[in-house]
Amino acid sequence: MPPCAIAKFHAKRDFRQVRLPRTSNRTTTEAPPWKRMPGVPGIRAGLCRRCPARGLSLSHRPFGRCRDPRTRIASMRVALFGGTFDPIHLGHLRVAAAAANAFSLDRVLFAPVGRQPLKSRAAAASFQDRVAMVALALSQPFADRGVALTPDPRFALTSLDGPRPTGEPNYTVDTLAALARESPGATLFAIAGADSFLTLRNWRSPAQLLALAEWIVVSRPDFPLTPEFLDRPEFALTPAQRARVHLLPGLHEDISATGLRQHLHASAANSIASPDFDPWLPPAVAAYIREHHLYQ
Repeated sequence: MPPCAIAKFHAKRDFRQVRLPRTSNRTTTEAPPWKRMPGVPGIRAGLCRRCPARGLSLSHRPFGRCRDPRTRIASMRVALFGGTFDPIHLGHLRVAAAAANAFSLDRVLFAPVGRQPLKSRAAAASFQDRVAMVALALSQPFADRGVALTPDPRFALTSLDGPRPTGEPNYTVDTLAALARESPGATLFAIAGADSFLTLRNWRSPAQLLALAEWIVVSRPDFPLTPEFLDRPEFALTPAQRARVHLLPGLHEDISATGLRQHLHASAANSIASPDFDPWLPPAVAAYIREHHLYQ
């Protein structure tokens, strides 16, 4: 048994994090993970591995202060992994695992975005469907390159970057600021692809983005990372800012959600299966796409 169990999230102090189960054994009456999001009836909080206290504590929050003085939240290294996840695929999971291993991350928070400010077109799948697919990808065992894998306990789903009530775009600076308020003392990171990080100066408050979190920039097939990458004039980083940007080269995940959607759409139009792309999708995600007729 884990060291302690966290009580239900308090409605007014909702961190909006779902800790996913380590196995897929669920009874038929238990709500699926996407129906157990904070703020939705039936939400259950997860298990805390850092607090040595036993029993329930209404004041305990995964990244807040625990009544037990032995808990040291300040030692936690938490990364925000935001994106559309339309759909989530094995490339996302490999990037998260590589970042967690390289930078000793305690937690990687997958944050599906409600509305991208720099994209004119909306996501193909609804936010609810994208959350459902991420939840399934993080909670179900799968095989990757012939190796059977169990859910990574460092990975968790958060709705912190979900649709805004006003319908306005989601800005990463606001999401990181909210995460910083909910996790005082933790060291925050943000994971981004090299192609996305190149547009940093077009994001809202780039200086504040670099102050709120350290950045893990991941190589992309068309964007190999070299020591000179951060010397690009479009970054215009100060020495202090440059020290907060870390490069993660050597990843060559030549797959994109756009390519997956196009192939799935073509396969559905021709009423054929898509075995060439199924290896890029966790089986539970592929089954969800077929069941809900997404990307057709």
